[in-house]
Amino acid sequence: MYRVILFFVGFNCLGDICFAQDSITTNDVKVIKAKSEIIIGRYFNNLLNTISYAGAESTDIKELINQSFKNSAKQLFLNDQIAITDDISDPDYSGSSNAPEVPVIQYLNAFNTFYGKTDSNSVFFTDVRSSPVKRGKKNIFINVYFTSFFKNICLSHPSTPYKPTKRIAEIFIKRSNKNKWLLYISRIGFFNPADTLNDYSDDIVVAVAKNPSEESSERLDETLDSADKFNLYIDQARLEEKKRNYQTAINLYSRAIELEPEKGEIFEARLKELNTSFKILADLEEKYRAGDYKDAIKGYSELLKKPELNANYSNSDYYLGRAKCFDKLGQLTRSYNEQVKDYNDALKDYAKSYEYDSDNLETIRCRADLNSRMNR
Repeated sequence: MYRVILFFVGFNCLGDICFAQDSITTNDVKVIKAKSEIIIGRYFNNLLNTISYAGAESTDIKELINQSFKNSAKQLFLNDQIAITDDISDPDYSGSSNAPEVPVIQYLNAFNTFYGKTDSNSVFFTDVRSSPVKRGKKNIFINVYFTSFFKNICLSHPSTPYKPTKRIAEIFIKRSNKNKWLLYISRIGFFNPADTLNDYSDDIVVAVAKNPSEESSERLDETLDSADKFNLYIDQARLEEKKRNYQTAINLYSRAIELEPEKGEIFEARLKELNTSFKILADLEEKYRAGDYKDAIKGYSELLKKPELNANYSNSDYYLGRAKCFDKLGQLTRSYNEQVKDYNDALKDYAKSYEYDSDNLETIRCRADLNSRMNR
């Protein structure tokens, strides 16, 4: 039940922000875009991870699913019949051409049935970004693009792993009777780049505030929203850590601490660790970017001489770095035998990297890319 409660903390303030009634301002757009990305990157992601949590009771999951589309402060979807293109019941579903659209209630129940359960997060959303705010026939909306990856198995096809897929979510936007923004997911499907060729054609006109005092009056209440901003920065920082973008993670943690300095002690130790890791890896990353792969391999091998003295995430980084070097050597060599050897060495190191940190998204991505190039 603890995980179920976690999912909804802070959700009731997701869309309740007051704005001018006659137009969409630049500040409106900023808040709508940020909130839409939170809906997908945090709340929808957390919903799926909570459903797939091995310790969740079936009655709690059922209640959680029902609450996600009921008319309440905990509502996530516009209603229980909005369409979601199936990417769960069959790992081979990779595009709208071969996957059916189903109502959200059917999708969530299928996720609960077909997706394997574990004690840790196994659903990851990356590259979350929003479009400009759009004007539809009856309402305004915004699209959110993201990459979805399911780490656990599909129980109906256990021998076929899920692959990362590009997805798009349409977010319905309206003002409440109290002149507050409300945002709900109205559709989720596979992303098709062709769909964005004329993506600008229905962009809503953005009004510029007439004077500084008007702009100031429309700004988000810092006291009301600081906790939400803080959590957003922390969530983004942790995601960047998993992607091994340490400098970006450091900047996000720092911005979060600036918002709530009293919580700084919680993250200061992690900031020091990240800064240390960034400095250690910087030189070897520079050698990799310069094409000095063999020298970089020597450096990573030196760091791995005594792996028991390193933190797990550090060993994961070192194996990942060395694997990427072997991978590049395999791509560059003209010898078939050398390529096979380099690729196999890379795969071994990717496997060790994943063994030390199964949340290392860069390892997952690179290994999947190499397997694809090897037609595996």
